[in-house]
Amino acid sequence: MIVSIVAVGESGSEWFKTPCDYSIGVNDCQKWNHPVNELLLINSPKSFTHSRLETIKSTKFDKVLTHSGTWDKIFPQNERIRLQSFSKHLKKGHVYSSKTSPFVALSLAFNLGATDVILHGVDLISHPAIKDKLLNYELRNFDKITCMMADQGCKVWLGKDYGVLTKFLPVWNG
Repeated sequence: MIVSIVAVGESGSEWFKTPCDYSIGVNDCQKWNHPVNELLLINSPKSFTHSRLETIKSTKFDKVLTHSGTWDKIFPQNERIRLQSFSKHLKKGHVYSSKTSPFVALSLAFNLGATDVILHGVDLISHPAIKDKLLNYELRNFDKITCMMADQGCKVWLGKDYGVLTKFLPVWNG
């Protein structure tokens, strides 16, 4: 099963041109004008600008996942997930978190039984909250979890040769 994770970095603009069996979008991924199977919302609504929040509200999806009740008024049908900090282990059934929503989406894709996960728009170049030490921390966690996923039969790819994850992830060649 091929799962696409759709974030909002510029390399995600044509994610829908890469065939996949399932898609997990984060935040205002609707800016690319294509529906996703799951919409993952980790940050609270108040952390988004009005424009980004309106894009989130217009997202076309099959289901919404969140770990917090802050989205209940906007998406009363949301499914609650329980997050656990990522450290040294990767077990199916656990939803791991680090510093970014796409990291949580990786964990969800792994739990779905993905054999391949393609990251679209997970550039981490101009992320408003992930810089310097936090960026290095997040990169180490991405490297660790993707290696652990590969050891368990789930390969992680980039949709395009762009962004800081190119240091250790290959580009999908379908």
